[in-house]
Amino acid sequence: MDTRKVYIILILFIFSSTYAGIAMIQHAKDTSINQQSEYHQDQNDEQNNADENQQGNSENQNQNEEETNDNKKQDDEVSKARKLNVDHGNTVYKFNGTFDPEIQQISGTLIVKAINDTGVDQNSIYFHLYPMIYEEKIPLKGEDWDFIFGEKRTPGKMDVFDVKVSGKEVNSKIDGTIMEVPLESWTQNEEVSIEMSFIIDVPKNNGVFSYDDQSTWFGSWIPIKAVYTEEGWYLNPYHPIGDPLFSDIASYDMTIKLPTNYQIATSGYDYESRIVTVSNQTFGSYHVVAENVRDFAMVIMDDSYKLLQSKVDDVVVNVWYRNQTKEAMQKYLEATEKSLQYFSERYGKYPYKEFDVIATGGFFGGMEYPGLVFVQSQAFEKELTYGYTVIAHETAHQWWYALVGNNAIEEPWLDESLTNYSTLNFLLKHYPIVGEKTLNSQTKYLSKEIENFKEEGQLIKLPAKDFAEWQTYILSIYYFGSQMFYHLDQTIGEEKMNEALKLYVERYSYKNASREDLISVFEEVVGPQVREFFDSWLENEVVKTLGN
Repeated sequence: MDTRKVYIILILFIFSSTYAGIAMIQHAKDTSINQQSEYHQDQNDEQNNADENQQGNSENQNQNEEETNDNKKQDDEVSKARKLNVDHGNTVYKFNGTFDPEIQQISGTLIVKAINDTGVDQNSIYFHLYPMIYEEKIPLKGEDWDFIFGEKRTPGKMDVFDVKVSGKEVNSKIDGTIMEVPLESWTQNEEVSIEMSFIIDVPKNNGVFSYDDQSTWFGSWIPIKAVYTEEGWYLNPYHPIGDPLFSDIASYDMTIKLPTNYQIATSGYDYESRIVTVSNQTFGSYHVVAENVRDFAMVIMDDSYKLLQSKVDDVVVNVWYRNQTKEAMQKYLEATEKSLQYFSERYGKYPYKEFDVIATGGFFGGMEYPGLVFVQSQAFEKELTYGYTVIAHETAHQWWYALVGNNAIEEPWLDESLTNYSTLNFLLKHYPIVGEKTLNSQTKYLSKEIENFKEEGQLIKLPAKDFAEWQTYILSIYYFGSQMFYHLDQTIGEEKMNEALKLYVERYSYKNASREDLISVFEEVVGPQVREFFDSWLENEVVKTLGN
């Protein structure tokens, strides 16, 4: 239907774009790493004094901070991260690297310590190298690629080398965005250590890994271990429609060096920050730890960025902005506070120490990562209602993605539809005018298109790769799927709905859930008749009541 080409414009401005917010944990620094934000000042005074002493001894520091000496401590630091991650996740990532904003390049060494929890012995382990998709040699042509990356873009590049298994060099193989690392033997419950070095030239595009003249945002950038499922290693190619990401819980121990006049916000919390000298160059060195997360994202910002900060219970809330007014951003900070409080009360406690909302470039609405979300700056420069929607959507993803994971390639409705439903309810309560507009829009397109989509085989239940285009994906997953949950809410009542979703969180926190897992939880709370409700809706059959 040609008219759908027009819908996408309206949808993007009424509701958040397909890429949803990313939560991240960062450290508030001003123009120098010695200038801490007021919130962190007291706890960092002692460290700042130590930094000044270190600067006065740059000759000795130059030797002490060489990469080889840093790596001598890696086993102890990884062990610390492992202890923090006893209950959740069997993988620890240890990275030590440097970012150069002048040439937009990040380089370093990554050590991955992973326990074989696949249930069988393995002779290979696989990693996703998502930055490979931006290389010039990979043609990304067509409307769907242009939609996420833009028509005008500069390629990036990723070189991976010196791959070792337990200290011994091996011949890894790269096919597209997948790297296979051979193993002599990786028995069940055995830990293996994989080491690799890499250099990434950051691409420039409209997506979640890019840069502009004020910041560089790192989404889906670090090599990440593939998920092992009942069918084996899940080695999906990078597909242009939907979020092509699927990962297990892990912990990250990251040391990142960058020029001292830059700031950094990450998916982790500040373990140590100091000034170091490496090869006669002075850097700000940030050691951060992210526990029990599905990915590690970060934004590196110049000194034009400003920070608004508050707390919701014991969670530090940070809103980073650049070209917007403080008065406008204060309202977005309030929206962030309200959404964190709202979802925590209904679904369970927010899982991280901080929550960061960061204005970036790009044209993706928002994108979620654990503890941190990217929001394209234009969302904060339009009418307030658009920014409210994006913030609420990306915050909801901290429960439906970060905490309870799922295979977003095979079952995108499981997190996105649930997130949009949660966002709709939040808006109806806290921003009712925005909420009513959103509800009316969803209802309108539901009645107008869901039957047509069914005839064309474009069903809510489809894997992302099986949707014909972005328009059908967005209407099916963000609108029709959201209405499925909303209709169930209206049928069984808010109390039962929240009871079921809270149980879903309790049972599948830090795990990957499936369609069957979600429906089984609702059956426990509501009764067996709810299965037919879900089964019908997922086939694009609108059901407004439950059977007996």
